[in-house]
Amino acid sequence: LTAADVERALYKAKGIDFDDVVRLAEENPEIDIKALKIELKANNFYRGNPYINKVGTMLGFTSDQLDNLFANGTL
Repeated sequence: LTAADVERALYKAKGIDFDDVVRLAEENPEIDIKALKIELKANNFYRGNPYINKVGTMLGFTSDQLDNLFANGTL
């Protein structure tokens, strides 16, 4: 998925964008904020990226919901 696809899906599902994700992640000691910011600058997102699971879990998404995002573009 493109970065815009992912950010759009987050906005539709939770009303948040990547800036909000970074702010929320700053409160999570399991997430390296600098590395996350680099990941969020990527042009494309892949389901196998470990940050997808970490951030998805932090935001309350299940693995099935994340799979659906990458299969269908929606959460």
